[in-house]
Amino acid sequence: MRNLKALKLETADPATWLYPLVESCLPEDVLLTWSRRSSSEAATHQDGTTKTRLDLMMDFLGNEVEALKKAGRAKRGFPRF
Repeated sequence: MRNLKALKLETADPATWLYPLVESCLPEDVLLTWSRRSSSEAATHQDGTTKTRLDLMMDFLGNEVEALKKAGRAKRGFPRF
């Protein structure tokens, strides 16, 4: 908290300072995919509210994890009876 206060970020929306931190921890291949995708994604919900870049990144990462799970299941195939 002291560091956030020193940077005058203690009252800022956490997405403002958390986004670069999370982004810097991504592996290079994921970061490249995110960079390509994030520039084309809309940041507005259907109900008119706006998503932060952090929200969009978390959605993206969740979708990537689900895709990896599906690919793993498909690669293993169906169990033999």
